[in-house]
Amino acid sequence: MPTTRLTQSGAVELPADLRQRLGLLEGDEVVLEERDGGLFLRPVIEKWTQEEIAGYLLNCSVTKEDYDRACEDVRQMGFDPAAVPYTDPDMRSKLTTGAEFLADFEAFEQRAKDRKLSPA
Repeated sequence: MPTTRLTQSGAVELPADLRQRLGLLEGDEVVLEERDGGLFLRPVIEKWTQEEIAGYLLNCSVTKEDYDRACEDVRQMGFDPAAVPYTDPDMRSKLTTGAEFLADFEAFEQRAKDRKLSPA
């Protein structure tokens, strides 16, 4: 069983092989629990609330159709899409349709292709 020392500031260095096995990286949060006269250390598992998930669905919409599907999913979760915190209630009006998005993307691809073909 590997051992380590407590520094003057209270830091504990975890052996590299243990960090790798647990997938821990510098800056990751861990939870320390006192158990049976010792310490139990485990990674913090991020949990999103249902409301946060609803906001994510709405904010990640790329097209009007995406937004409409997200609104339906959010309603099925029991939320009013217009009332979800940190979302823009006018989001749909700012989005393009799927067809418009595809046309814009194809135009972007063509411009990128034209730049590669033109002499520098």
